[in-house]
Amino acid sequence: MAKIITANDDLNRVAPPRLPSATEAYDRRYQDQLNNILRLYFTQINNIMGQLNTDSPVILTNPTINNYTEGAVSIGTVTTAHTFDLTNGTLQTATLTASTACTFTMPTASAGKSFLLVLSQAPSTGNGTATFTGALWSGGTAPTITPAAGSIDMLSFVSDGTYWYGAATQDFQ
Repeated sequence: MAKIITANDDLNRVAPPRLPSATEAYDRRYQDQLNNILRLYFTQINNIMGQLNTDSPVILTNPTINNYTEGAVSIGTVTTAHTFDLTNGTLQTATLTASTACTFTMPTASAGKSFLLVLSQAPSTGNGTATFTGALWSGGTAPTITPAAGSIDMLSFVSDGTYWYGAATQDFQ
């Protein structure tokens, strides 16, 4: 079950504690009172945070996200095969080995997942090729990767839970 966070969520209703005023003379009762208030406050925060720390996804309803950064993964130079793993980021970069065919395997399809692959040719030789298992393309045909040395193609993928759909923007130089 997913945890849905809204403006009415418990986390938004936790008020900071009202701390008692200190008497001029140090008083053990003051310390005990302060400790009890803080203990109750942090217990309430801990209980709410514990609800968020589950294996279930947290769903944000109508959030505004400004100036965010996606996790980036530098795959490095790929040879004949690579399986995508989105655990560490949805911006993935890879360089094809010169004159080598690489088969990329898509991650498990999950509705709403997406990622971007920035795919480069080897800087001095190029001519690497790529195929993508488990991806559907517009018109039913995968794009031909730009073969020129040092060229860059950007391939974006989105999943509906059954398939991965791919789109390409090519020949950045």
